[in-house]
Amino acid sequence: MKRAEVIAGLGFLAIGGVVMWEGIDLGIGRLRQPGAGFSLVGLGGALIALSLVVTIQGLVDRTAGPVLFRDTRWGRVLATVIALVTYAAVLPLIGFLAATPILLLVLLRAIDPVRWPIAGAIAVSASGITWYVIQKWLAIQLPAGSLWEFVS
Repeated sequence: MKRAEVIAGLGFLAIGGVVMWEGIDLGIGRLRQPGAGFSLVGLGGALIALSLVVTIQGLVDRTAGPVLFRDTRWGRVLATVIALVTYAAVLPLIGFLAATPILLLVLLRAIDPVRWPIAGAIAVSASGITWYVIQKWLAIQLPAGSLWEFVS
């Protein structure tokens, strides 16, 4: 028995049950006129089915699995969490277009080192493309930053 797989499978089984329950509570509707909970019921059912597969495999498999978190680099995990919390804190202040390239540079250079030219190109292009898609194509407002109001 692979204990981690059984625990994860049962956890996702519970989550799938809650998702499915909430979908039923919202109303499934009919196939030609689906209700608000129609997709939730389908997604919850799929999650339940997949979690049952993982749970059964964990119960049936008798081989010893790898020890969880043995080779985890906890310093990098902590650095990533700190970077994300800092990003969430400064995002309303300096805005998406300033904060996101900085976050990506920190992640690309400090967490998993990439050369400066590549890290800079990825950070700027990924931030710019993401901003353009979200702001222009999807017309979703991103934080511009309250700091810029004082500067201008």
